[in-house]
Amino acid sequence: MSFSTSRLWFLVSCLLLGACNAAPPPSQPETTATPALAATSVAATTPTVDAPTVPLSPTPLNTPVVMLQPSPVTSCAVAIHEPFREMWQQAGVSAENCPAADASTRAGAQELFERGRMFWVAGPEGSAEGTIYVLLEAGEWELYPDTWTEGQVDRTGLTPPEGMVEPQRGFGKVWREELGGVESPLGWATEFEQGGEVTVQPLLDGSYLLSFDGVIYHLPQGQSWSAK
Repeated sequence: MSFSTSRLWFLVSCLLLGACNAAPPPSQPETTATPALAATSVAATTPTVDAPTVPLSPTPLNTPVVMLQPSPVTSCAVAIHEPFREMWQQAGVSAENCPAADASTRAGAQELFERGRMFWVAGPEGSAEGTIYVLLEAGEWELYPDTWTEGQVDRTGLTPPEGMVEPQRGFGKVWREELGGVESPLGWATEFEQGGEVTVQPLLDGSYLLSFDGVIYHLPQGQSWSAK
């Protein structure tokens, strides 16, 4: 073997030996591909709000509507006496509430009782008979003709309680004969009668009376009296 050939084999041997002794190249970590997550399509959900239930309106019935008309003011043939006008208008002007005659001022008297009062009104001029008005505090009222005349019993001599008096003349006669005397709903008189002028005006359904102390009385038929 020639020198050159021997040298060649020496070099090859060295190369082979170096390759065997060389450290293996560092291993590369195996990279595992992470599978891509499939994109999930999420539909945006809008919350649904239930619309409020509106109740159905009932179908209107064809019900006739009655329109109340104010009562027309009646024109009365006889004028109301001016002092009575305010109370007369407040009571409501109607055909039944019209004056039946003109007002007149006459002689009169008044007497107070425990539970009411009496008025005496002289009759129209030329009339001998007057009228007695009985007004109870409860609201009831009555008219009685004054039938007492001079010479009749004036009083019966009853003994009234202290501070009370027995009514006399026409008042006493109505009190005893029509109202029951001591059992009368009026009770005993609390003073002696007083005289003066009164003004009266008859209505178709009652009357007005203005006493001499300035009080006006409305006396409607079948209803309670009122005063102002």
